[in-house]
Amino acid sequence: MDAGFDQLKLGIANEDRWVSTVEYEGFIVDHFSEMVGKCFSEGGMKFTDLTRVCFLNGPGSTMSIRTICSFVRTLKLLQQVGENAIHVANHLHFYQIYQTHVECRCLPFCIVAKAGFHQYLCLHVNDKHKLDVIRKVDKNLDDDGKTSLIKLSHPSLPKEECVHYHLSQCLPLLYLRDPCIWQATSSPDLYQGSA
Repeated sequence: MDAGFDQLKLGIANEDRWVSTVEYEGFIVDHFSEMVGKCFSEGGMKFTDLTRVCFLNGPGSTMSIRTICSFVRTLKLLQQVGENAIHVANHLHFYQIYQTHVECRCLPFCIVAKAGFHQYLCLHVNDKHKLDVIRKVDKNLDDDGKTSLIKLSHPSLPKEECVHYHLSQCLPLLYLRDPCIWQATSSPDLYQGSA
């Protein structure tokens, strides 16, 4: 599950194929339940069929990500998913893996996400096999002509400036067992960026 600023991506996978996927663009909070219902209905699944739940927890739309967190916590509270079934990754590391493994982007590159009024989270990617440290910076990083720049969605940015990923291409990334990207959690919450 992923809730960007204006797009919701939901998918149910069974090993090497998607059973169902739903993508919705618009005000996510008002349509979240409807889209979850649609995804499960199209896949002919029940919540208790889930063996693993993966979601991206930000940076991004606080309200939308909190909606996902509340949904996952409810599944756990109602014992619809197992204690160790919930896995979370932040958007920056997910995009790093997507860009290196799916898009095969040339290194080095830099991923930037708006994190506050004048603050940005920045991730320099220099090694395909290593998840880099996310740093907080106080200014927007402009393209220096040497390092390609990837901007994650934000309401203040034109859509054509931001990168997106496609569910159809990212299925193998869900099965990466690297604990650096997918971390098990018993209390799903927003990504708390650290310097």
